[in-house]
Amino acid sequence: MYLRAIVVLAVTALLAGCIVSITDHQTPRVGTIVGETHGTLELTSNVEGAEVYIDGDLCGLTDRAFHTRRFILDAGSHDLVVQKPQFENYHTTVNVPANGSTRVTATLKPLAPSA
Repeated sequence: MYLRAIVVLAVTALLAGCIVSITDHQTPRVGTIVGETHGTLELTSNVEGAEVYIDGDLCGLTDRAFHTRRFILDAGSHDLVVQKPQFENYHTTVNVPANGSTRVTATLKPLAPSA
């Protein structure tokens, strides 16, 4: 049953465009989905609970403020958007090297109060 849940989670992540998402205290298990054509995006944000979109797909939420969240992705260029209501969106393009990692700090700025 445990293996079945892992398989369902992996398939869901692949369909969503994110291969694996792990938090600070987790270690990715190397298997067939993590190989020479994949790398890691290490994302830190100043805002907890912001939505993380990679190449237009919702891949998760930011953890506690200034806590690193890791995403294992296909190597290459990816569009990254981090957003939360009442904050300006953070948008950038990241290059994830094969068998390497890219670190991004997404600083979301509060929107000015409307008059």
